[in-house]
Amino acid sequence: MAVYRLPFQAPWTLPGAAKETSWISHGNWDEPSGGHGIGQTSNLTDEQAYAFDLDHPTGGRVLAARAGTVIDAVETWADNTHPPATPGAGNYIWIEHADKTMAAYCHLKHNSVRVAIGQWVPQGFWIAESGNTGKSDKPHLHFDVHTYGAKGVLGSPGLGTQLLVHFEDFSRPSFRPLEGEVLVYKSNNREGDYRQDHWRHCVRCHGLYFAGASSSGCPHGDQHTFRGGGNYTLAVDGTDMAGQKDWRRCGKCQALYFSIGTASRCPVGPGLAHDGGASGTYALLQNIASPPGHQAGWRWCKNCGVLWFYASGSKCPATSQAHSADGSGDYTIHHSAEDWQRNWRLCGKCGCLFNGDNIAKSKCAGNAGSVHVMTHVNENYFLALNAADAPGQSKWRCCDKCQSLWMGLNSGSNCPADSGPHSQTNSGDYTVIHEAESNGPGEKNWRWCFKCQGLWFAGAAGTLCPAGNTHSQSGSGKYRVQHDAYGWKTLV
Repeated sequence: MAVYRLPFQAPWTLPGAAKETSWISHGNWDEPSGGHGIGQTSNLTDEQAYAFDLDHPTGGRVLAARAGTVIDAVETWADNTHPPATPGAGNYIWIEHADKTMAAYCHLKHNSVRVAIGQWVPQGFWIAESGNTGKSDKPHLHFDVHTYGAKGVLGSPGLGTQLLVHFEDFSRPSFRPLEGEVLVYKSNNREGDYRQDHWRHCVRCHGLYFAGASSSGCPHGDQHTFRGGGNYTLAVDGTDMAGQKDWRRCGKCQALYFSIGTASRCPVGPGLAHDGGASGTYALLQNIASPPGHQAGWRWCKNCGVLWFYASGSKCPATSQAHSADGSGDYTIHHSAEDWQRNWRLCGKCGCLFNGDNIAKSKCAGNAGSVHVMTHVNENYFLALNAADAPGQSKWRCCDKCQSLWMGLNSGSNCPADSGPHSQTNSGDYTVIHEAESNGPGEKNWRWCFKCQGLWFAGAAGTLCPAGNTHSQSGSGKYRVQHDAYGWKTLV
């Protein structure tokens, strides 16, 4: 299942409102017919690469495609007027997601915004109505997702690169609308059917925790640890939630726990009990056949009250032993793979792209065999991960030994960790935008080195190759890598 739902109301929930179902997609720079906008040629800039224009009459409901916090909203521009001073977005809402990406909803109806800056909204929340404001030749909704966004910023350098996203509807768990595809009756996004994503599986304690908070607490000590296990989505505060209710998020350790009963033990003080005072109410399905896109095997621990994945190596803060599954049902959670993996970094010594989550484990050819050096801390690169329809060149891998990105199809690679070949162990399938030097989203000047098989930045001098001397771009194509170097400074 995808993290995003289509940003409009499922049709049968709208009494007598057939006008709100005539959505048609436009966008995707990699489509053969191309083109962001109706009747326009392809716009391959960072801001427009993966934009969708969705036809819709003025007044159609716009629902949040993904949960997040409203960071900006404008509704003062008059309908159907486009004076020169009007920004291209017209009336708009910016929603920042828990992973710091930002969705834009543009050309909204005058005075139709239903949310406030700073408000957290769940997926499915009615945020505004579509309109015809700004640079717009007909009523429609412009929707896109950026690596970064800031209040009051409508273009570069304040907006990061656009990201390819997939949607979930009634018949497809993960898809991108095609150019001109009619989306009538396909939306499964309903107001009142609210969801929150960015829940993670901690690989140390095996608990489920919310990764969108500034801090968490693991029974093993320090923060919970996530290693690419996917994205979990929970039903929250809905009007008709199925399953067992009264689950809460602890504001101290960020774990999900059952709030009824006395089994409550948090690894973070002060106090021993979980604190769900500011939490919403979550509902979990249990003891049913696992629906498509859901993962079974989760359990309630009778000793500490949290939800945990039934696997060896767990740890309960109440007993300092493994979590208990006694008396628990078999819980099932909505689960989706990530379209993108963030926190890739440019090494200032060797010029390679490496996984910043595991910098302590990494090895660099330009740093005397020690770790990679992250000199540009504001640059956070995004790579498409395990997305079969992502544009570009696939089969890139993350080396388990040095944490660098390398071309997994080729032999003859060279790893600085041991001077042997790179490793594909534990790696996903990464896709890099290829043969797009003069257009396409992201930062240009990236090249493949035929000596070490790594991806490296040719826009800087003094790079060092683990196969000896400098990297070579002989025979290389031209690559671009998407990033949020335009201003996001928080490392996650």
